[in-house]
Amino acid sequence: MATDHWKKCFVVLTDILEQVIENDKLVAINVINPDVVASLTEQDDTKYYVQGNLSQKLRRLGDELFRSLRSLDVHKGEYVDRLKDEVPFYLLLTRAQNYFQEMGKFKLVAGFASGRAELLYYRKSMPQPSVTYRVPKDVSVPEDALEELKLCASTVYKHGADSLKRMVVIQQVYALAIRDLYFEARDLMLMTHLQDTIDKAEPVAMILFNRAIAQLGLGAFRLGRIYEAQQCLADLVGSNKIREMLAQGVSRYAQDKTQEQEKQERKRQMPHHLHISTELIEASYLISAMLLEIPNMARRDTRPKLHSKSFRKTMDFHNRQVFRGPPESSKEAIVAAAQAMQVGDWQTAQNHVIGLSVWRYVPSFEEKIAPLLKQQIREQTLKTYLFSYGKFYEALSLDRLMDIFQLTKSQIHSVVSKMMISDELPASWDQPTGTIIFNRVEPTKLQQITLQLADKATQVIDNTDPDSKSMLTETTGGKIPDSVMQTEEMIVVKSTAMTETAGSETNK
Repeated sequence: MATDHWKKCFVVLTDILEQVIENDKLVAINVINPDVVASLTEQDDTKYYVQGNLSQKLRRLGDELFRSLRSLDVHKGEYVDRLKDEVPFYLLLTRAQNYFQEMGKFKLVAGFASGRAELLYYRKSMPQPSVTYRVPKDVSVPEDALEELKLCASTVYKHGADSLKRMVVIQQVYALAIRDLYFEARDLMLMTHLQDTIDKAEPVAMILFNRAIAQLGLGAFRLGRIYEAQQCLADLVGSNKIREMLAQGVSRYAQDKTQEQEKQERKRQMPHHLHISTELIEASYLISAMLLEIPNMARRDTRPKLHSKSFRKTMDFHNRQVFRGPPESSKEAIVAAAQAMQVGDWQTAQNHVIGLSVWRYVPSFEEKIAPLLKQQIREQTLKTYLFSYGKFYEALSLDRLMDIFQLTKSQIHSVVSKMMISDELPASWDQPTGTIIFNRVEPTKLQQITLQLADKATQVIDNTDPDSKSMLTETTGGKIPDSVMQTEEMIVVKSTAMTETAGSETNK
């Protein structure tokens, strides 16, 4: 629908709604046969029935506005002018919701509340309407978009269908996440069990869920919750289809899709003002994975938990490169920062991370996020330094660590004490002198070989081809032979026993 036609329809629907509200005798009914309208008018002289479905027309008007924004070029002024039409349309929906609520048609009221929530959830504030529109009476722009969204959500919870309830919950999670209310958004998602039922939802709800998860991960990252951010963003970044999952682009390789499927996928694309920066998502994930994995990679004599397999593969790939030039992308800059952390150079790592161009998408980066990132980089580099070079020290002064890593005494004491308590660092404090006393624990050659054998045995079990197991199952009547199961159990038991033996001897 052309923009001029849309505006004319908006004016007409506004006039119809005002006439229906002001005239109690005028009733719009959703019937196809005009004879039914005439018969109803003859039966009741106090009412004048008009054929038409006002709620359907308003819903169609909203769909046309969304479709128009999706098709326009964002670099032209027409897109901005078209975007201004959302506020008057929101006020028209509000007026229609109030009218149908007075009529007692609560199912339609839930639909209008859901439409208003779609225009509210991604905004932090609602601008004033343009002067070119005649604003409906008795309605105004909400001062607090989040509170208004909660009111719309409560209406949908009372009278809406399950699909509308699911959508409005995801919209609330999204709205809380962009305001850095991470814990409230996380609790709301966990209480509603969205992650357990989203696979059975419609594609539109799945796309909105992916977008909410992305904002949840970014919200955790902005608060310095590195582990939570990495967990939220891992599936999105690891899929290598982040644009398709966020409905911000179509797949280049669509051989396995029919023309109808491609057409439906293009219809579900988001307008540009709803896009989330995929570069920012990838950078946040890689930085989170770097801060978690680099200290773990330095613990060579233990069996650390694997946080990000993709990040380790990226590090291995760059370490095998013969010639290494200066970083040209955000990913290469983060890898360079990780390599600097491995040798204890926190200043270089900090310069690479803070200097990323992707931070231009974050308004409050310098005031809120940069100090948290600097502290996290220094603390994790401290842990990496102690893991890598602790075996060369007999004692290490706390003042020396303060000079190297530019951290306060309490910060270093907290990090090192946690490492000691969790048995990550074989050392103890000499409180009077403020010195870390390292306990020399060198595993023997046999213990090192035993740990390597245990790792290899675990890898054999993890990398067992599932197709071969399925073939075994088919040939044996749907049951894996006992000999195969016993072999796997023996490998697991032996590897566990060897690891425990080596660990106990090392402690002795």
